Amino acid sequence: MLVTLLLAVAAQDAFAATVHRPPAGVSAAGKRIAVEGDLLVALRTPSGSPPAATFWRWSLDGWEFEEAVPLPREPSRFGHAVAIANGDVFVVTTEFIGGAMVDVLTHEGGTWTHTATVQVTDGFSHGTISETDLVVRNGFVHAENTYLGHLQRLQRSTAGHWQTTNVGQTLGFLPGSGHSTDSDDDWYVTGDGIADVVQVSRWTPVDTLGARTFLTSSFSADTFGGEVELEDGLIVVRSFFSGPLEAFRFDGTNWTSIGAVPIPGGYSAQLVKRMDLRDGVLTLGLPEAEVGGLVIDVHYDGGAWTPGTTRRPIGPSDDGLGREVVRTPYGVVAAGNDFFCRWPDDVNVTDLCGCPTAIALCGNAASFGRVNSVGGSGRLRVAGSNSIATSNLSMFATGLPASTWGTLFHGSPGGSPAATGNGLLCLSGSLWRYAPTLANGGAILIDDVVGFDRANHPPAGRLVDGESFGFQLWYRDVGGPCGAASNLTSAVKVRFEH
Repeated sequence: MLVTLLLAVAAQDAFAATVHRPPAGVSAAGKRIAVEGDLLVALRTPSGSPPAATFWRWSLDGWEFEEAVPLPREPSRFGHAVAIANGDVFVVTTEFIGGAMVDVLTHEGGTWTHTATVQVTDGFSHGTISETDLVVRNGFVHAENTYLGHLQRLQRSTAGHWQTTNVGQTLGFLPGSGHSTDSDDDWYVTGDGIADVVQVSRWTPVDTLGARTFLTSSFSADTFGGEVELEDGLIVVRSFFSGPLEAFRFDGTNWTSIGAVPIPGGYSAQLVKRMDLRDGVLTLGLPEAEVGGLVIDVHYDGGAWTPGTTRRPIGPSDDGLGREVVRTPYGVVAAGNDFFCRWPDDVNVTDLCGCPTAIALCGNAASFGRVNSVGGSGRLRVAGSNSIATSNLSMFATGLPASTWGTLFHGSPGGSPAATGNGLLCLSGSLWRYAPTLANGGAILIDDVVGFDRANHPPAGRLVDGESFGFQLWYRDVGGPCGAASNLTSAVKVRFEH
């Protein structure tokens, strides 16, 4: 429904990083990270502390620490990989004779408990140092064991015991497989950093694997296959120690190299330690690129790579940023030596409006939205995905009067800020509103923004793939500093994709 609102707002620092560290006395959080829904698991063992898995839960204020679960493993080898599946958490400790240990943690009675340990092995007395990577498919966790060349499924038996079954045994995967693995509904990819080859197989309907395709480097890169990332017929491969990142595309018949992935900012010669590919954005961790480390985005549009955002540590003591990188629905998460950071996804969400002194409104020039009647500043934030098809975008506003009414609306982003009421209107063109919502404790949450838009707005006012829209929230603000009865939060711009 078209609505004409006389509203206003200021800019927000919506996309600065949030640094997360567990409480004192708990193993620092970094190294390896897994995210599933609103759960984040971070692994790290600083010197002198026992290994532990730290658990974090997403809230309106970011990732909040819940608890740490110590695990009886060798600190120097703990935390090679972590995965989440069916509510269980799987943690790998490497370099066991005959395989690797996978610890299973389960949420029981409101707390996380170490419930099982599974040894991943080929069934023989194998005396070679081993590493294991994990891949999740159809709710199952599969363990790819380096030097054993077997992909094994970890699953719970009817009696409740964990067991392993070989998935790829008959294929005879090369020894050295499993330095890194990735999988989607169609493909399974494993990198062999010893033989400098990447092996690609199709999943069959019964969850076994078909014939292999071998991918080799076009650049004679040593340890090619040290890490692999797969998404929608695109594979990106890095080496452990040298050589460029290389990308491969599936043309319907064959996998073909499409050349090196350019790293912007003059960092092409620097070591990429970790990478994550999601929604056409490749996020790279370069912990040794400069003091403190770097996290860099590169975008792929189906034909070319273009530079994206570069992120640096927040504080002078934060070091090793880029040891792990994960793209999540709540933004980019990157780990350093004893911390991890979260940046909201500024690829598709940006702040609007600014805070020009010339229209500071009776001296009301707060940085996150104009000061309101309770001395706070209304701030609008974004959670979920910018995908129209996924339809899980939420907006939440904080810093409002305790029990005020507010109404979210969208329109064209940009234009000149307009002084209105106690604040600034940052959108232009036709404005389309959402259901009025009563604040709870000075906060308003609007769930399923896309779903409401589809059900209530005519075609001319709907959110559209490939276009950007501005969002802002109007709220009642009787007694505000400018003498008006209304105010606005800060504004955000979201670019929607399918």
